[in-house]
Amino acid sequence: MDIDTIKSELKSATENVHMLVQRQSEEIKQYGASTLETAKELKAATAKYDDSIKAMDDRLSNIEAKANRPHYGVDQQVKATPGMQFVMSEEFKSAGKRGTTDSVNVGNLFGTKSIDPTVGDGQDRAPVFPEQVPEIYFDPGQREMTLRDIMNIGQTTSNSVDFFVEKDFDEDGATSQNGEGGLKAQQKMQFDKKSANVETIAAWLPVSRQVLDDAAMLQSHIDNRLVYSVNKELEDQILFGSGASGQLLGIHNTPGVETIGAPTSTTTQLDLIRRAIAAVRLSEYAATGVILNPSDWATIELTKGDDEHYIWVSVPEGGVPRLWRVPVIETTAMQEGRFLTGAFGLGAQLWDRMASTVRISDSHAEYFTSNLVAILAELRVALTTYRPKAFVKGVLDQDLST
Repeated sequence: MDIDTIKSELKSATENVHMLVQRQSEEIKQYGASTLETAKELKAATAKYDDSIKAMDDRLSNIEAKANRPHYGVDQQVKATPGMQFVMSEEFKSAGKRGTTDSVNVGNLFGTKSIDPTVGDGQDRAPVFPEQVPEIYFDPGQREMTLRDIMNIGQTTSNSVDFFVEKDFDEDGATSQNGEGGLKAQQKMQFDKKSANVETIAAWLPVSRQVLDDAAMLQSHIDNRLVYSVNKELEDQILFGSGASGQLLGIHNTPGVETIGAPTSTTTQLDLIRRAIAAVRLSEYAATGVILNPSDWATIELTKGDDEHYIWVSVPEGGVPRLWRVPVIETTAMQEGRFLTGAFGLGAQLWDRMASTVRISDSHAEYFTSNLVAILAELRVALTTYRPKAFVKGVLDQDLST
């Protein structure tokens, strides 16, 4: 029953009990006792009143429980991860016991999507998992930065992206005009036309068919396993992709990216990185990130002087560590002993060919008879490096060659 019906019945029951109590009182005054008929009616009315009170209590408890749910309310938004979007999709719900789904568009595989948590009373769109409330622990200011966070992301509907690479530029090409009618300087600048193929990066995971009946577990497999695997491979290729065999051409392997030498007896790793940042600036760009392997970043932070005091003390700003005022992206995608810095927003761009998709199927090997299904997540992406001079790479170990 809705709240208005309960209120109406409670009001009617209250009035009926009050009327019968008055009748019983008058009968006692007149006859010295209540009639049997009135006593029966009062007992029935009291029971109906108790039922109405219980229905009201149950309804209020249900409302309170929902109101205490994180982000409850149609005017609020929650962040749905790719895994949650998949288990909420009509494709997944209609799959049932078939063990297969059509592709489900989950948008950005590395982000979240705002959704309405409810559509009308009692029709939750977002699944509720009592044992986990990820939103309570999600702090955007403290999340780990990735390469994708500092790059421009575009959309394409083609299988390749044509672009122009800045080849030669005369930074001293401008001069003053020699009087009225004098010739103005022609800027000398050359471009090379390039093409970047859209490549597919995917990962799949074998799981028991029973997982399909457990939305929380299925969401966890997608968000914590597949997304991690695809993101790891994407970062590997952004930096060191060979450009062959279906790989992106990584920034580190792009011709024209400047190389800076290894540390010497008089040059520390900190010196080298600072000079690389300066080299980016001398090319008229501003470095937006320093990419370091976790081991190298730890070595820098733990370096001590002769007096046993730490040489470098990193104070995170908004949860983001910085080196020489430039954000540090700490990732195992960067090979140990090497680093890369540059203007990632201006110098390169990622292109999403399609929104990321997730699907499940038992049509693999002997999965149908083994009661297994495969969960597949994939994206198609291209990488264009417009301005190689916006990047500088180097080594932090003299034993490594660039």
